[in-house]
Amino acid sequence: MNEGGLAELRPNSLTAIFDISNTCNCRCLMCHFRLPKTRLQPVNFMLPGIFKTILSSLSPFLKRLTLSAASEPLTSPYFFEILKILRQFDEVPFTNILTNGILMDRRYADAIIDSNVSEVCFSVHGATKQIYEHIIQELALPNC
Repeated sequence: MNEGGLAELRPNSLTAIFDISNTCNCRCLMCHFRLPKTRLQPVNFMLPGIFKTILSSLSPFLKRLTLSAASEPLTSPYFFEILKILRQFDEVPFTNILTNGILMDRRYADAIIDSNVSEVCFSVHGATKQIYEHIIQELALPNC
C-alpha cells in the first residue's frame, strides 16, 4: 500500500473494460437497451485517439482488456481503427470482445484475427431457435 492507502499499480494487475459505443443493434428482452431512458440517449462512439491515449497509459498495468461490457462494439464506425491501435499493444496479455455477432461478417472476422484479440465471446440469447426469436423478435431493430 502507498501513503494514500491505495494498492500500488503493478504490471498485469488491472482489467479494463471499454465500451467503444453506447448503442446496440438489438433490443433484447433482458437488456437495458430496451428501456426508453437508454434507447433515447444520444449515440456516442469512442474516438480512436482517445482509445489510444487511455490504452497507452494503462497498457503496462493490464492483465486483461475487454471491448464492450454493455453495448455492441461492432456498431462503432471506428471499430477497425480501434483494432489497429490494439495491435500496437501486444504487451497486454489477454484481450477479448463481447458481441451479439449479428453484424459479424468476413470483414470483421478478418480484422479481429489480424488484431491482438485473444477471444471473441458471442451472446447466444437462447439455446433454441424459439427462445432466440422470442428474445430478439419484436424488439430487434430493422437491421437485426
